[in-house]
Amino acid sequence: WIAPVHAMVVCLGAMLASLLLLYIADARFELLLLFMALLSSSFGIFYILKPVNTRHFLGQRNFGSINGAMAVPYLSCFALAPVFGSLVWLHWGYGCLNLLMAAATALALLLFLGATFTGTAASAD
Repeated sequence: WIAPVHAMVVCLGAMLASLLLLYIADARFELLLLFMALLSSSFGIFYILKPVNTRHFLGQRNFGSINGAMAVPYLSCFALAPVFGSLVWLHWGYGCLNLLMAAATALALLLFLGATFTGTAASAD
């Protein structure tokens, strides 16, 4: 059994590893398969753990409102990411886009680790 906060760290680490793997994969089919397996499995588990960790850090009181409010910026960025990604790709190439995604994932991992180890979990409601 693994705690949800630790599973989230593993998921974010796997996402970061998969993006770095994609960067070095070039056209090697086995590395591309490994990238797909790592990214898809970690992203799927990430989506399951997101509300669990939201409740852990922010509490159960008004969970629906809090989770909904937190979803607006996340889903807005998720919707705009293809436009932003295409502009980065157009001007600086695919390698830069891949490294930018890896940097964003590393930042998410560091911020989550900071929240996890600073004792910011909500008390039981």
